[in-house]
Amino acid sequence: MSVILPLVVALLTLSVIVTNVLSRPRTTEPEPFPTTASPSSDWSPLPTREPSSTPTSAPSGDVVPVGWQIEPWQLRDDVGQPEFLAGIDGTFEAGYLMDAGPVWVMLTDPMTGFAEVRVHGVDAATGEPRWHIERDQAMCAMTLLDGALICAGASVLDPATGLGTKWRIDAIEPASGDVLRSTDFDGWLTAILVADGRVVLVEERMPAPHAVVSALDADLQPAWTLNLAGQGEHDRMFSTNRIVNRSKPLPSGPALDRIRVRTVAGGLTALWIGQGVAFIDVVAGELKGLPRCSRLVDDGERLWCNAGEPAVAYSYDLQQLYLTELGVRLAFPSRDPRGGVISDPVFTDRSGGTVRVDLASGQSLGPLIDTEYGEAFGQPIAPTFEFVGGTTFTVIDHEFLVAFNARTGELLWDARVDFVETIWAGPAGQLVVVSGLGIVVLDAATGHQWFEQDQPVGLYTTYLGDVLVGSGPREIARLVGP
Repeated sequence: MSVILPLVVALLTLSVIVTNVLSRPRTTEPEPFPTTASPSSDWSPLPTREPSSTPTSAPSGDVVPVGWQIEPWQLRDDVGQPEFLAGIDGTFEAGYLMDAGPVWVMLTDPMTGFAEVRVHGVDAATGEPRWHIERDQAMCAMTLLDGALICAGASVLDPATGLGTKWRIDAIEPASGDVLRSTDFDGWLTAILVADGRVVLVEERMPAPHAVVSALDADLQPAWTLNLAGQGEHDRMFSTNRIVNRSKPLPSGPALDRIRVRTVAGGLTALWIGQGVAFIDVVAGELKGLPRCSRLVDDGERLWCNAGEPAVAYSYDLQQLYLTELGVRLAFPSRDPRGGVISDPVFTDRSGGTVRVDLASGQSLGPLIDTEYGEAFGQPIAPTFEFVGGTTFTVIDHEFLVAFNARTGELLWDARVDFVETIWAGPAGQLVVVSGLGIVVLDAATGHQWFEQDQPVGLYTTYLGDVLVGSGPREIARLVGP
């Protein structure tokens, strides 16, 4: 992994990675404003509201119970200090686990140069290892293809860079680990996806910048190839200041900058990379557009992108509709991914204050919440927002979790919660807030706190489907939580 930054900025970058690799990343590009932090907003708490429901079950103790827990050395004894690999499919938001039905899929790295990575199938209910296969620079798609797990491993490496240039693509039966069919692929593969019945292969060819996207059909036969070089804002997808979430060979010079994937506009696959987004019809193999777009939101009727200081609204056929005023831009669209891609856009001004915007015209309607830029290591930190269950959340003064409706401007409730990291929709009207030490369970409608528990397993607490998990490079656990 290569992060070419001065020491101070490297420390800041590390803090971003640690917080967000497995949850929902908070920022995508350096913020242009301001250079110093704003004063405290002195938030005035909202009136208390009575809880609207009761928890379906009481907590079993002060610590989240563990169903099962596994460490990488338990899966392989051929190396001294293996680690679990994040970024299973090569994208920035993929974590340490993939749900393949009867098994959970995880990757172990021997920490000897990214060769001999093993793909493991572990029984989802018990944590018992079921099978493994070994591939150099292995990666696996986070979605099954007709019930099969799709994985790639490098068969030939470029001697100058160490990057894979020839690959074996396998379709694997998840329960047994049997390889159902395979094919060879020539290219500089960096991410593998499944979308609309296709295996989508993302390359960053050398010399960079040069992005190419190809697809295989369900039989792993070639379907189409799109050369993105020279298209739209292709070069904005690359950066020399890399922020990555898994160790892999990276050459000097520009590289694809934080690959994220969304399905938007009623079916287009959006490869959101750095400050550009490639909108692709995966079935037809057509590039619909590649605009400047450092942040991407689908509000259910149109798409929103940041393009420098203004935000731009696009129709679903990628026709530009209108712009916000200068300095009014999209905040980073963090969300519970289980709720789908549609979310309410949140906009901030140059000071970090939340601004309400008319989504039908792009016109500013006035201030919404007195958020502000923070500061860490002398660098400005943008306010953060989460969209969960139709409600938007932000944190004021480091301790007040505020729920609001970004479209109407209505403030719903606030609650005192320290060190908020991510927010998830829990069962039966609950809201599961991951904090620095564990979880806090709130009533989603009122903010009433039901209980809190420590969660010491792994670096990250997330959901895999409806199961709470703890994960990190040293351990993975299925938790017995809300």
